[in-house]
Amino acid sequence: MGKVAQEEEFIATLKKYPNNLIVANNYALWCVKNERSGKAAELWTYILNQDPDNHSALINLGNLQLNNKNYEAARANYLKAMEHNQDLDLILRNLCILEYQCSNLYQAREYFNRMSDKNLLRSVNQQIYSDLLLYTGE
Repeated sequence: MGKVAQEEEFIATLKKYPNNLIVANNYALWCVKNERSGKAAELWTYILNQDPDNHSALINLGNLQLNNKNYEAARANYLKAMEHNQDLDLILRNLCILEYQCSNLYQAREYFNRMSDKNLLRSVNQQIYSDLLLYTGE
């Protein structure tokens, strides 16, 4: 199935089932893969308007915002997602990266120390992992 047909299928399904947030999330992920980040953000915002505590939408929108260097919005979404105590290491990893990119090394290290599986960070960014492992706070 081609990209246009895939997108038309997402649109038709959402038109028929506008409250199906799983389809909306899958469509948003498809949009990211197909370089339509604006549409992905719109979909995750739609999901959060329907379900303000939607864990997947909070994390995925935070990831998109982090990639776009919208650090404050990403931080807010990650912190809200943390309230649900799901995927904490994943969220802590993302917060480590965010704070590191903002040059907040102390805060990045705090999040790093809270991770139970630090290899999650090492597997995506060896440099940040190494820097935080050796950071002394000076």
